[in-house]
Amino acid sequence: MKTIIKIRTWSCPCGYHQDFEPTPELMSKHFKNSVNVCPSCKKSELIKEKDNDKKIVMTVVGEEDIDTEIVELDKKAKEEGKSKMTKSEKDAHKLKRKDDIAKAIIEAKKYEDK
Repeated sequence: MKTIIKIRTWSCPCGYHQDFEPTPELMSKHFKNSVNVCPSCKKSELIKEKDNDKKIVMTVVGEEDIDTEIVELDKKAKEEGKSKMTKSEKDAHKLKRKDDIAKAIIEAKKYEDK
């Protein structure tokens, strides 16, 4: 099952949203501007979004998508004139992707806005 996480979001009334706090350091890093002014309209300050429906969403693929990935990899291999994955290669791929997904969920949760 895909994991959907609503992350901390700062927004402007003009509709602009960003996923990092508008500190002078971060605004300077991303926009070469150290003030908390919307980089889109350049008129308003960004405020922390409280409306859950307006927060930025991060989606992590689910384990059910791994078999689809394998089918796509085999299809691509065939198009390139390469051999399909063996059963042991598929099993190794599944284990690696399950581990990747678990790590991605842990990492994504660090940005979750509770």
